[in-house]
Amino acid sequence: MTATISCALRKLTKRPASIACWWGIGPISRMAFWLPRWPDYPTEKISFLLAHRPGFVSPTLAARKFATLEHLLGGRLAVHIISGGNDAEQRRDGDYLNHDQRYARTDAFLDTVRKVWTAEQPVDIDNDFYQAEQAWSAIRPLQQPHIPIYFGGSSRGCHCGGR
Repeated sequence: MTATISCALRKLTKRPASIACWWGIGPISRMAFWLPRWPDYPTEKISFLLAHRPGFVSPTLAARKFATLEHLLGGRLAVHIISGGNDAEQRRDGDYLNHDQRYARTDAFLDTVRKVWTAEQPVDIDNDFYQAEQAWSAIRPLQQPHIPIYFGGSSRGCHCGGR
């Protein structure tokens, strides 16, 4: 399969238009942050959309990982935030928050990530889901004001994503 993907990507790079790829990362994936790095080698035109589910990686660490990956990809990264699937899927990973609580956590996650990306100096984080002292990232997103964030779903999702 790797050879097939590599061959397909090489063919795609001969096209002049920018192309976007979505790397769907399921709940059992081992490569949630670094899989999109591999296709960077054969192309300079493909942009990447990384799916991320808040709740298992702290937002301060996620902000640094996203910014690092975005730099490795030359500014060609966007992040798709997924608040969670059905309750049974969430519980398989030890997440017992209900639907509304997951959206509230996602809102706090995104607020924290944006603060870390845009802060001129270390910031303290204190909300219902995350606390951190002197949170900081030396690596800043290349895209300004920050890496694009995509969000799909319900009306509550519109509120979170729209902020």
